[in-house]
Amino acid sequence: MDLFNCTKLLELPSLYKVTSLTSLDLGGCSNIFQFPEVSSNVRRLYLEGTSIEQVPSSMEFLSQLDTLSMDNCVMLKNFPTAICNLESLRYLSLNDCSSIITFPEISANIKELNLAGTAIEDVPSSIECLPNLCILNLARCRRLKSVSTSIHKLKSLEIFILEGCSRLETFPEILETMNLGHLDLSRTALKELPSSIENLNFLFELRLNDCVNLVCLPDSFYKLKSLTVLLLGGCSRLKNFPEILETMERLRTLDLSGTALKELPSSMENLVGLEYLRLDYCENFVCLPANLFSAIGVASSKHPNGLSSLRKLIFKRLESLPERPLSLELLDAPDCTSLEDVSSMKKHFEKLLGNDYVQAFHRETCFMACVTGSEIAEWFDFKSIGSTINIQFPLEWYNNSAKNFPGFVVSAVLSFQDYSDNMEIRIRCECHLKSCNGDYLDLSYFAGIWRRGKHHELRLFGSDHLFLLCDEYKIRWFVETQASNGCIYNEASFKFNAEACRGYPCTYSLKPVSLWEVKQCGVHPLFAKDAAEVPPPKRVKYDS
Repeated sequence: MDLFNCTKLLELPSLYKVTSLTSLDLGGCSNIFQFPEVSSNVRRLYLEGTSIEQVPSSMEFLSQLDTLSMDNCVMLKNFPTAICNLESLRYLSLNDCSSIITFPEISANIKELNLAGTAIEDVPSSIECLPNLCILNLARCRRLKSVSTSIHKLKSLEIFILEGCSRLETFPEILETMNLGHLDLSRTALKELPSSIENLNFLFELRLNDCVNLVCLPDSFYKLKSLTVLLLGGCSRLKNFPEILETMERLRTLDLSGTALKELPSSMENLVGLEYLRLDYCENFVCLPANLFSAIGVASSKHPNGLSSLRKLIFKRLESLPERPLSLELLDAPDCTSLEDVSSMKKHFEKLLGNDYVQAFHRETCFMACVTGSEIAEWFDFKSIGSTINIQFPLEWYNNSAKNFPGFVVSAVLSFQDYSDNMEIRIRCECHLKSCNGDYLDLSYFAGIWRRGKHHELRLFGSDHLFLLCDEYKIRWFVETQASNGCIYNEASFKFNAEACRGYPCTYSLKPVSLWEVKQCGVHPLFAKDAAEVPPPKRVKYDS
């Protein structure tokens, strides 16, 4: 029986004799004040958003009840002890039942318990009596002050959420190994984690976002061998990152944005699987370890493919930029104001599309960088005022070998104007190629989306920004499909545009909105190593 959102429904007749009824949904029936009288055969009760104030002790006769959901029942008081007799109960959700102040006594067979947004103050030692519990959600329990050390006895627990428990200052010792995979401690009052956290052998995701009191991580952190995601964004008192004394192969995502870090240890090179490193809004951070990228790409017997995993690097300001790995797709550096920072990228692009040209073709990646700046870097061969530029290649460049097709690094200076929070920034460069015999080929050569975030929309305004784009996949696609047809493309024109994409939730479509000015643009061709002696191309026309 589905009566969901019948807001004018005041009461139900007794359904005790309706023995075939197995599911009753009264969710959103805000004028229902009494717990429904139903048959013992009912398996699922959905009572979210009702005005029920208490659950009668007679509920113990619901012997088949598997699911009970009473989310947002703000009038609901504590449960009767009779609920512990419901041996079939597997799922209990009391999300945002803000009048619940004590941890419910429930059957040992429960698998998922949701007490998010309740007023409970502690997790009692009796929690150990729930051996089958897989998911425990205590998010936004703002009165919660303690969690019993008995939590380590929950050998089936896989997901434990304490996000938003703003009075929780300590995390219990983990005295035995656990199977816990996901632990969310974001926005708690934790100052540190116990060293015994190393007993979480299967932990793959640890969230500590906005733990503003957190000052350190345990030295044993590197023993979390299954860890894949570590989020520390907004931990504004965290000044030191622990030494990684052993290889951590599985850590892919590391968010250190908004921390008080000044530097990272050289042992970061032991994070051999790292793909995403975020360091933006680290006001004190000035230097990456010199060996961080030099180690990436170095093969070993244990890691024959090398350490070339890093794909995204986001930071706020650096004094120097170490050599970047070939795998890097996104470099976000909004506060690097010196063109020396941009100039230092030249050798990275040359390595990417020069000496390691063939290797680069085995990846389908797009690299984009952004820095504060008003001028195209001096190392760009071709520059233009405005949004278009044409260049001409000498006939020798092709040399009857598709592998010598040049890669292009392109750059544009953008001046931003108004911005709306529901828009994303899109940078695009369209390439138009012309052959000696008059054939044409059009490519949407480079396309990048500057994804919006809570900081991005504010940081871009008040100054010009310089974007650099390089799309390896489009180059490879051209070489493998078009450049092999015998045509010699000797002329190229580039047109840049910047636009906003406004999403419409009802259709999930994007509507381009022309908004920003491209003040300058530039193109820098890169050739394969064996084409180094080929004369450089010439500019056809300077567009003003």
